[in-house]
Amino acid sequence: VYLCMPRAVDRVRRLASMTSPTPHAWIVADMDNTILQKPGRGQRHYPFNESPCFGPTCEWLRLGGRLLVATTDDGRRPFKSLWDAIPEELRKDGRVLMATSDGAALWTGDSTGVAVEDLLYADSQTGLRLPLGKDLDKILDLAVSVYHKLVRDLQDNAGLLKKLPEAMQDGYQKILDRVSSGEVLEEIMNVTTMSTPHQIIPRGTMLWFNQSGPMESWPRVGGDKDPYYGYSPPPNRACTNLFLLCLPSNIAEPYLEILNAVLKPMGLEASSAPNSVCISSSQVHKALAIEYLRSHPAECISGSDSPGSVSKISPGSGASSPTASTTASVLAAEPAQAAALSAAGGGALDPSTTVAFGDNPSGNDGPLTTVGVPFVSVAPPTAEVPEHVRELHVGYEDFGTAAVLERLVEALREGGPAAVVPALPTAVAAARAKLEQSPPERFAPAAAAAS
Repeated sequence: VYLCMPRAVDRVRRLASMTSPTPHAWIVADMDNTILQKPGRGQRHYPFNESPCFGPTCEWLRLGGRLLVATTDDGRRPFKSLWDAIPEELRKDGRVLMATSDGAALWTGDSTGVAVEDLLYADSQTGLRLPLGKDLDKILDLAVSVYHKLVRDLQDNAGLLKKLPEAMQDGYQKILDRVSSGEVLEEIMNVTTMSTPHQIIPRGTMLWFNQSGPMESWPRVGGDKDPYYGYSPPPNRACTNLFLLCLPSNIAEPYLEILNAVLKPMGLEASSAPNSVCISSSQVHKALAIEYLRSHPAECISGSDSPGSVSKISPGSGASSPTASTTASVLAAEPAQAAALSAAGGGALDPSTTVAFGDNPSGNDGPLTTVGVPFVSVAPPTAEVPEHVRELHVGYEDFGTAAVLERLVEALREGGPAAVVPALPTAVAAARAKLEQSPPERFAPAAAAAS
């Protein structure tokens, strides 16, 4: 991909105009159930423009605020449900960034709002993806063995099945029935059957790999009836994580111990999500992109003018290099131009003008609570909240985020970036009082039980 000089100069001027000695105000937010409701099994994928956070987020961006979404997910939902729902004019030129797969990749908007990967971020990190080849086979064999252990535990302990969510109980009961009728467990549950849609459970797969970026960019070697819906891990492109579905957090602890005994020496880690276990690099976490943006003020990512390509702008760089997954180009910058391209994502992240949100401070949102920025907990009313985040606890998931963000938008409008963090305690208290007095319908029963 080549940029003619007038267009390249125009880009430098446009990005330079975004640079200011005054730091931008940033919102850092987890995605699922923080700014966008996560669909339950069988439910449709809600687009961001149906979230209560959509309106205040758009107004935040119109006022010059920045948004960094940090999510464990990758592929379809972050890009289709979230990214594509944000108006193009608000997500372009680095105003919105998205760290997918717990920070294994960082994405931002080019001059037209197309999502492009920040290759400077990728180059600055090492070991953020899963291994390839025999080590990947070892991980899969380990995952299958853990499911076998679970099924044998279900055979030995009838009460364990009742601890599973109702939606999972029927699927595991069918496996138990097949084993009782004489089928061999290793033939029922193996890498092929567990990665093939509807082979064991009614919907989806029990094993799922995430690759980085929109699913349209993932290599596909099969169709909807093939393992991983045809998105089998390619031999030359490292995946970002592996999900073990139908392994909920309330029973996961002994299985996590088995997994991590093998994974940690490999530089990997298994962690629990509400209804699954995620295997990823032990170096990734949701605050990784914050650390990068805070410490790289002289770099700026902007996409090329060709949709689907990936570009990086690197001071002093003068070469182009393709990646294994997509066309890549490097816009060489002279020293004077490089100086103009300051501030990662359009403005270096300053903790004094940044607020983070998450619904799982006891779990994978934990790193956001200790990275040095104020953290607002929107964990549901029935959740246990760590002591160190209770002062800024609102609850009510995406409704809680929206209620606080509405008030921070007013602070940004009236006082600029420096007014946002000082306004936070009052915003949290007002939002909490409003939601406790009139809980959203989704939380009415839980709120009543909590009171």
